[in-house]
Amino acid sequence: MGFLFQLTAVKVLALLGIYFAGAPRPVELTKPAVRVIDGQYLAVSCRLINPLTDDLKNIIESAAKVRVVYTLRLMRVGSPSHAADLDIVHSIERDQASGDYRIETPREVFRVSRLSDDAPLFRLNEARLSSADQLEGGRYTVAVTASLASIVVRATGQQFDLMALWNYEYPRGTSAVLTHNPSPKTGGRVR
Repeated sequence: MGFLFQLTAVKVLALLGIYFAGAPRPVELTKPAVRVIDGQYLAVSCRLINPLTDDLKNIIESAAKVRVVYTLRLMRVGSPSHAADLDIVHSIERDQASGDYRIETPREVFRVSRLSDDAPLFRLNEARLSSADQLEGGRYTVAVTASLASIVVRATGQQFDLMALWNYEYPRGTSAVLTHNPSPKTGGRVR
């Protein structure tokens, strides 16, 4: 039954043109906060603003598993290459029997009865990006980009690009410049 409901919900949104109409308000990402944990790891925290469009909520309600992908990049200022890249996936699926939502992040699983823009699905909480001792001396920034992964309707095998719900605009945020000084004087601190 869940397959048919999922298929119907996604098809109705596509046929009515709502699927391609996009978000009524822009989805944004807060500026990533970066801190060093235990003197070893760079940890990144941020959250999405206005991520839950009506259409996205309808797709989640249909019991489709929806994934939000956060791409984190540690970039050395003035260098074209990235010092570190990491994709973190959060997912949500509605339990049709209980009506609750199961949100899975790399660290924990949540069960919530109500879906909101503030759900754990839409925020990163101290995601470990890189070991501070792997950094060379210099200045760095952390960039985070969020996206919705495509879904496949199980009943038909059709793929739908959920980024249409965000007008194909990928929310991005960049941290302030971090300075890493590996000298013995500073103890290799990141500021």
